[in-house]
Amino acid sequence: EPDGSRTTPPTAATMGNSGSALVPYQDDEWYSLGEFAVIIEERAEAKMKHAIEQADAFPERCHFHGFTPLGIASMHSQGTWVIEMFGNEERCNIENREYSLKPLADELSLTVDDDILNDKGYTPIALAVMFGPIQSVKRLIEQGARTEFLTMAGNFSLQQLAFFRNDEEICALLKDEENTDHA
Repeated sequence: EPDGSRTTPPTAATMGNSGSALVPYQDDEWYSLGEFAVIIEERAEAKMKHAIEQADAFPERCHFHGFTPLGIASMHSQGTWVIEMFGNEERCNIENREYSLKPLADELSLTVDDDILNDKGYTPIALAVMFGPIQSVKRLIEQGARTEFLTMAGNFSLQQLAFFRNDEEICALLKDEENTDHA
């Protein structure tokens, strides 16, 4: 398919089983991204609650390439339940200012424009707009995610990210949200 085609949200199969750390589950043992995807798919609420709490308590070290568990769940095809259970205004608006999207995209084999990959400041809703299901985008908005978003370099808004994804439903949802916000 041509570049800019609609992307498929990641699943455990596409999230792989690398050794990359996300959050600790006991002492010095950490979930890989693939293991975390299984937690999402199995709706393992207790494990997810622990992962979210660890990320809240230790944000500098409990993340995956700078992205929070909620951010990772926002990208996942089955991650909407995580947003419903654990999303709040603070968690929905955490920006990854330390890392670009490139390491995460490389690990997940995501095809994204280099300018997007090398930018920073992505929030869970930005990840959902680029890779997740529309239900996750809707839940993030309901939980207080800001839709007025620009990457750190100021190059990309949520609407532009949805346009690059070529997802008309998400584009329309964001347009409706923009019109509601500024009515």
